[in-house]
Amino acid sequence: MFAWLQAGAGILKAAYSCRMPALMSEIFPTRVRSTGLSIGYALGVTLFGGFAPTIVEAFIHVTGDKLTPSYYVLLAAVLSGVSFAVVAWRHMSRAQRMA
Repeated sequence: MFAWLQAGAGILKAAYSCRMPALMSEIFPTRVRSTGLSIGYALGVTLFGGFAPTIVEAFIHVTGDKLTPSYYVLLAAVLSGVSFAVVAWRHMSRAQRMA
């Protein structure tokens, strides 16, 4: 059962990860693409990765729940998925307007 769950999670991750670099590169104009992607990546890593131990420790202290790190990862995944869906929807609607 666990193997099926892990395989399903891997398939979802692959479906998400294979489209993201192309979509992210199309968000920015060519002349600022590298800067835009690097700033976005740096902010994301700083906010969600750099402060993760402090945030999770505070959540554990407040709630007393030892599973708080998994909730934090789940929240980050949901935010990432929603952001991906919004950007894809905007990109699609813009492409349809231009056609």
